[in-house]
Amino acid sequence: MKHLQPWLLASFFILSCIATVLAQPTFQAVLGGPGDDIAETIVEAPDGNFVIAGYTNSYGEGGYDFMLMKVDTGGNLLWTKTYGFPEDEKAHAMINTSDGGFLLVGETTHSTDSLGSNMWIVKTDGDGNETWARILGSGHLQIGVTATQMADGNYMIASRSSDPFLKNSPANRTMLTRLKPNGDLINRDDITFGYPGWTIPI
Repeated sequence: MKHLQPWLLASFFILSCIATVLAQPTFQAVLGGPGDDIAETIVEAPDGNFVIAGYTNSYGEGGYDFMLMKVDTGGNLLWTKTYGFPEDEKAHAMINTSDGGFLLVGETTHSTDSLGSNMWIVKTDGDGNETWARILGSGHLQIGVTATQMADGNYMIASRSSDPFLKNSPANRTMLTRLKPNGDLINRDDITFGYPGWTIPI
């Protein structure tokens, strides 16, 4: 049986130690208040720090509210913002915007019946101050799940919906919504594929 040379064993040991060290977290931080604080997504801010979006019932207007937190590179909390109504609002996605701010998309039960949620979109500046917000939906079910900013500056948002506006209602469908940079609606399109049921945007 062949044996490994000592220098090979030493090299492997050193590489293993380096990999172990690199795999260790540089910091761990616990953020939030006395209630539920749910992080859904994180992006790097233009200044190199990090912004976390999700929802909370620790503070805000009541129920769950959109939550935006900014932390430095050491995990230290810089600020926290909430956006919402007395009902429930949950942010599921966030993107950086070309003006240095953030766009949050999710859902709200504000101004709905008992059947579900409307899509809620909040645009902020780089300090988390709300610049505009928009509710879209019929009160049945429309939940924003992802977004992007296009080259022309407009926003494209994908959602799942059972809005009666859609064909083949009430089965859940995927919808694309296009907004201007100021939040004005351009159009909504049903892009359903396949059979009725949950369709997850890709």
